[in-house]
Amino acid sequence: MTTHYLNTDLEIESADDLTPIVEEFGEDVICLHNGPWGAHQRAAFEVAALSMDVSSCIRHFCALVQGLGPESRNLWDNCTRRTFNIGFEAGHDRENCEQSIDHDALEQAVAIRARLAITVYPAK
Repeated sequence: MTTHYLNTDLEIESADDLTPIVEEFGEDVICLHNGPWGAHQRAAFEVAALSMDVSSCIRHFCALVQGLGPESRNLWDNCTRRTFNIGFEAGHDRENCEQSIDHDALEQAVAIRARLAITVYPAK
């Protein structure tokens, strides 16, 4: 098995209920979690179309955030955490796995005040 890119999740945390954002994102995403997470509220999403690269996923999520109504956008802006979590599964081979993020996707992520994280899952 080779090391490979899995997907990019969007994870947000807030003191407030995040359901309005979940509802506005609608069927364009898969909601992995929405509810309490420790002392916070947390929502986690992945793009419904699984064949996207990192940049495409980030741009897709950014477009959804840019399209939020005023109340949901205010909720987004008040989140304590907004993270694009880029996931990879490690392989058993010695080949490297590279994914780049284009300038446009990075600029859009910065514009919505999101950060990037990388998670490498162990090989199965």
